Amino acid sequence: MKTHRIASILTASLLALTLVHSAADARSRYRYYNRNASAAVQAGSTINVRVDNNISTDDVQSGNQWTGTITSPVYSSGGRIAIPAGSPVTGVVTSSVEGTHSSPAQLSLSVRSVTVNGRQIGLNADTQPIVAGSKRARKLGAIAIGAGAGALLGHTVAKDSHGTLIGGVLGGATAYGLTRHSGRQLQVKAGTELAFTTNNNVAVDY
Repeated sequence: MKTHRIASILTASLLALTLVHSAADARSRYRYYNRNASAAVQAGSTINVRVDNNISTDDVQSGNQWTGTITSPVYSSGGRIAIPAGSPVTGVVTSSVEGTHSSPAQLSLSVRSVTVNGRQIGLNADTQPIVAGSKRARKLGAIAIGAGAGALLGHTVAKDSHGTLIGGVLGGATAYGLTRHSGRQLQVKAGTELAFTTNNNVAVDY
């Protein structure tokens, strides 16, 4: 009778230990797979960012910082939201080139980090250069100060058929008097949304 009781106690103890070990193992495996599923934003993923402030070739140079906000969720390779919409990002100006009489102004931007749930995570993502007067620049609403304003001024200065030409010259000269970079600037306005492509895998732990 006593032997039977001891055997029952030992069996119950072994069963309890097995259940505890199985539960701990399950939690460990859950954390492992959950972490890896949520963390893997693969290189080549698209990240849509809305810039917070105006960025102009007249005001910035290579290396200057800029900030923005993620506008749509970024998903992990496992299909989970890794970077929620509304997450703030920090980036740098990688190139700021003022235009000349023979070449347009250009602006290149990169993302360097994103903040998720209060934690800043390193992120390297680029977008195509924005070139003044290009189809992409027009689509983005990027402002390039050009001869158009001078042509408009020409209709005010002269009323005959030569007004546009004369005004174009006078308008350009007047604008250049206001700023030495006239006709050579490119500005990306605050609120502009840009699509960036990640260059590296991004780990996001929750």
